[in-house]
Amino acid sequence: MLSAQDVWLRTRSAVTSVQYPDRIAYTIAITGKDGETPTSNHYRAVSEPGDGTVRIFPISDEEAARPAPVPHGVNVSFSVGICMPVCWGYRVPVGHPAPYYDLLGEPLLSPTYMFGLRYAMMPSQTPETQSSLHVIAVAATQSPVYRVTLLDLPTVDG
Repeated sequence: MLSAQDVWLRTRSAVTSVQYPDRIAYTIAITGKDGETPTSNHYRAVSEPGDGTVRIFPISDEEAARPAPVPHGVNVSFSVGICMPVCWGYRVPVGHPAPYYDLLGEPLLSPTYMFGLRYAMMPSQTPETQSSLHVIAVAATQSPVYRVTLLDLPTVDG
C-alpha cells in the first residue's frame, strides 16, 4: 500500500516530467456580477512554457466588440482645503465618469501553473552557458509547504 508521501512524490514527479508544446494559445473567461447584472470578460492569451512567458491581450473580447465611448469635454473638479498645523481637503468631481465594464482587469494566468508541484532547478544545477555576463546574485523563493494526507484508495476497473 502506498503512503501519502509516496503518492505526493509520484504526483510531483509526474507534474515535473510533463512536456508542453512550445506555444499554447488559450482564452481566460472571467464571470461575475456588476451589481445585479451578470457579466463576463474573455481575454486571449499565449503561453510559451519553455521560458515561462505568458502574454495577455489587455482588451477583452467584449470590450473590443463594444469599445467604451470616448469622453468629450473637460473633466473638472473643485477642491477646498484648510491648512492649520495639518492640512485637510475635500474634492468634488463634476460631470459623469465613463462606465467601467471590466470585472477584474487583465488576468495573468498560466495554463501550466501547478500550485508549486513542479521541481525548480536552481541555477547551480543548470549547465553552464557561454556568456560574458557573470552571475552576481541569485533570487529564490521558498517552496510552498504542503500537509499530505491520503484520504482514499479508489479502485478503477477492478
